Amino acid sequence: MQLSSRCPSLRNLCTRVTKVPETLANVPDSIAQKISSDTILRLHSLTSLQLDGCTLDEAAIVHLSRLPSLNELSACLRDPIQLESLTPYMAPPAFAALESLTLQANELSILTSLLESMHFKPRSASFTALYSPTSEEIHLFFTAMVRACDPEQLSDIKLTVDSSDEWLSSNEREQVSLSTFQQLLTFPNVKSFVFDAMCNIFFDDDAIDMLTKHWPKLVHLSLNASSRWGIMSRVTHRGLITLLSRCVALSSFGLEVDFTEIDLPHSQIPIWRLGNGFTSHCRSAFFIESEIVHPTTIAAFLSDICPEMGVAACEWSIEEDDNVSVYGGRWEEVNFLLPAFSAVRRQCMEWHKQQQESSTSTSGDLV
Repeated sequence: MQLSSRCPSLRNLCTRVTKVPETLANVPDSIAQKISSDTILRLHSLTSLQLDGCTLDEAAIVHLSRLPSLNELSACLRDPIQLESLTPYMAPPAFAALESLTLQANELSILTSLLESMHFKPRSASFTALYSPTSEEIHLFFTAMVRACDPEQLSDIKLTVDSSDEWLSSNEREQVSLSTFQQLLTFPNVKSFVFDAMCNIFFDDDAIDMLTKHWPKLVHLSLNASSRWGIMSRVTHRGLITLLSRCVALSSFGLEVDFTEIDLPHSQIPIWRLGNGFTSHCRSAFFIESEIVHPTTIAAFLSDICPEMGVAACEWSIEEDDNVSVYGGRWEEVNFLLPAFSAVRRQCMEWHKQQQESSTSTSGDLV
């Protein structure tokens, strides 16, 4: 209250609650919510509002939707929230200047219902739900998102389900495939896509092929880096090469890859380059729970297609499994070998470049 009276023209506000309750249902009458909502109703010049751990009531959200200069909003929706008090006010020109939106709610269906009443032009849209949704609920959410967001503006998309205390086995999980995300492919300028929910990820090389055809501008891609894929990945080294060759600006990714076909003893490494001489500028990779047998072969492959790669991480959710330490040790060896292999690759590339320049210069002199 004092803040809004002393600084009525405040443009940027960031608050943080250090201890966030397990569910938002515990905080509707908390001091944090009263401070945030009461204060916000008295601020009319906000351009950026970040409320970490603070929830907003309906009146505060309606007020924010009318602010002509608000371009960044990060907040939690209280539970329960009365959507019927919100949706009539969410149609254009609500949030007309908003470029970055980060929202958290208990249920994904709440976020879906809110988006269904909106139409705005964010550059970045990030959403978090606290309870695991069904695959159909995820599909409906993305459908609402496509209808709400301007296709030419949106470049960063993130949906995470923060259900860390709700670990499910692969048999208990919903299945997510490319069809779940299909409608998002209508966004032509996506540069970052992050999805993380307690679901089985059913992706293969064809899915990567389709994804990269529609999103060639990707800089970062991450699929279930925390929640894991749940089932054996069907993305092979071919899908990885497709991703890197189509998305030339890609700098980092998180995928599970089946390296079985090329995971051979170093004596059996083919003399031809699996990437056909293609190289990517990608610098960081998280292979989630990708199992490998021959780290030298994998390091050689990665250093060939990604000579600038500095990190190739891998991590398992079940640390007590004996196999985990074996696979983890192999990936540690990959990371140990990568810098040396990559340095040799760069030396070869530089030597080849100098030879070409020298040859061109000599040809010119002869003419």
